Amino acid sequence: MMNAQYPDEVSSAKRYLNQHYAVKSAFDNRTALREGADLTLGAAEAGIEREDLHYGMGLDFANWLVNKRRESRYQKSKNRLPKIVAEGDSWFLHPLVSDIIDNLSDTYAVKCLAAAGDEFIQMIEAQDSISSALIEEDSSILLLSGGGNDLLGDRFVNWLRERPSDGAFTPTDILNEDYSQMLNKVLTEYGNLFDHLFTKHNKLRVITHGYDYVIPRYGKEGKWLGSALEVRGFDSRYENERRGIVREVVNQFNQRLKLLADDFNSRNGGKERVLVVSGLNVVQSWYDEIHPDAENAGKIAELFHEKLRSLL
Repeated sequence: MMNAQYPDEVSSAKRYLNQHYAVKSAFDNRTALREGADLTLGAAEAGIEREDLHYGMGLDFANWLVNKRRESRYQKSKNRLPKIVAEGDSWFLHPLVSDIIDNLSDTYAVKCLAAAGDEFIQMIEAQDSISSALIEEDSSILLLSGGGNDLLGDRFVNWLRERPSDGAFTPTDILNEDYSQMLNKVLTEYGNLFDHLFTKHNKLRVITHGYDYVIPRYGKEGKWLGSALEVRGFDSRYENERRGIVREVVNQFNQRLKLLADDFNSRNGGKERVLVVSGLNVVQSWYDEIHPDAENAGKIAELFHEKLRSLL
């Protein structure tokens, strides 16, 4: 397992965010401050100027703060460590817990463009920024994490049918047409991003990943999955069905992503230009419904490290 602690440059930022946020399951662009929080406390140590606090304490501020500290670390390490570019979601940038990129940053200089909360369309919109970073940083490796917020984020309830009253159903019966359209769109966007980047960067290698079997929770901790399943009639009496539905979503995405990568590689002379980290059955404990805790983020980072070793 790789280092599961925050890298030095971001540790103060993440400590600051944990100090002032009320509950981890409420972390989003809505204010979620602890009662009586004084935002100036710890700000200087986290590299925050007083005028920066006008951003408020939403997700945009947290993404900005962590990436600011990561950029400082990158500038100090890029002349002595292998350089890679990373774009992605909260598996690459989680403002409150040590994540995959934190665990890789002792071994690689990571130019991080990731942002918690991003859906894949936002990565498509950032494709020119990704390309520019690869050129400016003279890097031929991109780490990519995307699709989790599309599948398992705030819109999860939109992908589910109501629980059948007779109880006779399979997990695929619960996933509706909107889900199928969304999944097709995300995988099409993946392919479009690969085509765009490889056209401009013929030596590029991309390492992306599937997701592990996340576990729906109850009450306030079921922010993304559990509450959506309850709305559709899957309360605590249907624990096996709840988990089965989520496993089906994860399996479909992972299988489709691997097929996409294999097809792309075969169309490009059989060269392994897109590498996929499986991630299945790796996470033993979760920080919340959809994010591994620090130790298990380190385990996934080790799988990335194995792929990176084969390229560098």
